[in-house]
Amino acid sequence: MKDTVREQMLAGAERAGNALASWVDEHPEAGQDARVTQVLELGQALLRELLALMVGAGRSRSLACPRCGLRPVRRQRPRTL
Repeated sequence: MKDTVREQMLAGAERAGNALASWVDEHPEAGQDARVTQVLELGQALLRELLALMVGAGRSRSLACPRCGLRPVRRQRPRTL
């Protein structure tokens, strides 16, 4: 995984943590249900961001043989009618 993807993942997690800490500071009297709801909402947003980064990182790689490192060649068959 590239360092830039890792940095983006960590930055997203830090943003989620900061948002949660701010919410707790702004809502000191919030009940358990409200806290759970907030954690779940922030967690889902973070999960979507992480999955998008993983999908993007996976697409940028070329499919190469794990033994020799060569990429498969796609041969186009001649089209016939």
